[in-house]
Formats: sequence, structure tokens, C-alpha cells
Amino acid sequence: MKGISGLDFKFQLYVYRQFFLGGNIGSSYLEVEDSSVTGNYDKTTINEQYLYLGYEFLLFDDWRLGVMYSFIGDAIYKNNNFSGPSKGIQTDTASYKGYGLYINYELSDHFMFYFEYIYRNDKTRIKAPSEIQDFFERARFNNIGIGIKFTFGRRDLIS
Repeated sequence: MKGISGLDFKFQLYVYRQFFLGGNIGSSYLEVEDSSVTGNYDKTTINEQYLYLGYEFLLFDDWRLGVMYSFIGDAIYKNNNFSGPSKGIQTDTASYKGYGLYINYELSDHFMFYFEYIYRNDKTRIKAPSEIQDFFERARFNNIGIGIKFTFGRRDLIS
């Protein structure tokens, strides 16, 4: 599969200093490059939601480097545009695990620009013949994102 685009909505709560807890709801849009491997469909939408924890390093005045790990999450794969007589939609589910790294640049007190990289490893619940089960058992992705971040407040919960 080839990634086309995606959209994420995240929230972070700073618990103690730069340690944070967060949540994400998002979608990724993929195109199938070889349907003989994945199945007889053209594209997939993955809807994911997960909780994560992490830490931010304060590099310079306006720069932050963050690391994060998602510890609870789910993904729903919606496969569509089937060709031939089997038109329709088919769904698969997976548990989501992700490891991320991002850098923020603060444009103002409540507005930031960011760049992130997330390696995700989804453990699917797809049942397949034993000869090919290993191939369908996991889906691994490298996600790169850019975006804007809005912040509210400037303090952690436990100071």
C-alpha cells in the first residue's frame, strides 16, 4: 500500500513538568499498489484512536523535541472499491501501537508549528490460512506529519 494523506486531532495534558499524557483520533488514507498481495480492493481508510504518554525536551527558547509511546489503541481498516462482481466495503480491526518523535517550533505562546515521525505496528485480527497468516498478522507503517498546534494554558497538573 501507498500512503496518500491523513488527518489527526490530538490533545496533550502535561502531568508533571514535561511529562505528558495524550489522546489521538485520526484517519489515514492509502492506495493499494498490488491487489494480488492485499486482496481485491483499490483503497483503504484506517481510522485510529489511541492514548499515549511522552516527554518533551526543551531544546532552545522556542523549540521542543518530544518522544511518545502509545500504550492503548485500536484501528479499523475500511477496504473499498472492490473490482469485479464483489463490489462493496470490507473491514478489519487491529490493535494500535506507535512510537513517535516530533519537534515543535513556537510561533507564539499558544500557536506552534510541528513536524513528526511515528512508527506504528498494528496487530490485526485478520484470520487467514496458516501459510500466509504471518503476512496478515501485522501492518507496519512509517508516518510523517506536519501541522499546527494550538495550546491552552501554560502549566502542568502537578508543579
